[in-house]
Amino acid sequence: MLSGACAVLLPLAVLLPAFLLGALRTNASRRAKPAERLTAAGCTPALDEAGRERFVRPVPHAV
Repeated sequence: MLSGACAVLLPLAVLLPAFLLGALRTNASRRAKPAERLTAAGCTPALDEAGRERFVRPVPHAV
């Protein structure tokens, strides 16, 4: 039999990882749309000093 504390903690132990996985998937899909648009516009993905992905505008050609 489950005691009262275990009966409360067991659903939390199942729901918390499921919630975190859903949040990570939502965040990845939200970041993918602007990244696709920036790449299509000619921007190049690059990492900044903190290791985050940024997009660099294309350099205009000198005449």
